[in-house]
Amino acid sequence: MALFEKTDSFLGRYKRIVPVTKALRPLFNILFYILCVLLALFTIIAFIMIFVNVDADKMLLPPDMNAVRDELGNITSYSLKLGNGIQIISPASEITLAHIKLVIYARLCTWCVTFLCAAPIFKLISLLFANIGKNNVFSEENAKYINYTGIIIIIGDFLFTLTNNIFNYQQVRRFVTAAEVDYSFDIQWFGIIIGLFIIIIGTIYGYACSVANGQDANKEQKTKNIVQTGK
Repeated sequence: MALFEKTDSFLGRYKRIVPVTKALRPLFNILFYILCVLLALFTIIAFIMIFVNVDADKMLLPPDMNAVRDELGNITSYSLKLGNGIQIISPASEITLAHIKLVIYARLCTWCVTFLCAAPIFKLISLLFANIGKNNVFSEENAKYINYTGIIIIIGDFLFTLTNNIFNYQQVRRFVTAAEVDYSFDIQWFGIIIGLFIIIIGTIYGYACSVANGQDANKEQKTKNIVQTGK
């Protein structure tokens, strides 16, 4: 309780963060709009890919897929990196345009999920910094912004893992035709733990704000009572 009775000294000690938040707020706002533009751009690219119809050897390959050529320059096989050190090498005769499109769609969907979750987080941080820049440190809206950030991280981690698992399974199933594929779907706990931790911090911060605001209200009421008594 003593902490909230020294609100002025608290703000005075840490007030140097105010100009920092004022400077960073436009940056996070810009990042929000950049991600929105990239999300729209990637969606358009995904739509355009539907109408692409060329030979597989003439198709522009995504970054994680490479064509292996012989001494004469002919494509003999394709290598595909799935992450975590996993690499698939398939003969060129078994790779069609549909295989390459699948890899492209996998990367586009993964990036779109990332943008879809990161954009609102940047916006929430921008709103949080705007409040702090206005000296609204004990506004309960700040706690809501922090809690929403934790929730989005949890949802985003689940969506990213689900998207990654589904497309990895499809790629392995399509690129590995000589053997039966048994893919194990996994859950990434790191994002969930981080999201829950942020929610806990936001909840504690919200409680602190409510206590501080309650004390301010009590002080105002006592001041009014003293003034009325004096009259």
